[in-house]
Amino acid sequence: IMNQTIKKYMRSIQVLNLLKEHGPLTSRALSLLIKPAINSRQLKRLLARLKKNGFVIRRQGKVFAGRGSFYQINQDESIHTEISKILNCTPEALMQVGYR
Repeated sequence: IMNQTIKKYMRSIQVLNLLKEHGPLTSRALSLLIKPAINSRQLKRLLARLKKNGFVIRRQGKVFAGRGSFYQINQDESIHTEISKILNCTPEALMQVGYR
């Protein structure tokens, strides 16, 4: 059980790093970038956990016939401080200019 908890935590860090590097991504894009691969149900749970903790927000985009969902790092500055401690970076590095 301890090993599974560590894996979940590491996956969360990996997703946050991907969102930091690439900006908003769809769940499909995240599933292609995560190595080793995880199934869509695991990714959905992981994103739900990050969203519940306030680290990630989900927004609708006007692409894919108006049904595009993108995940991005929450742009609230108080959240940036918390995430920056997890990712070992500055809060300024998490600012994604041009994305709301």
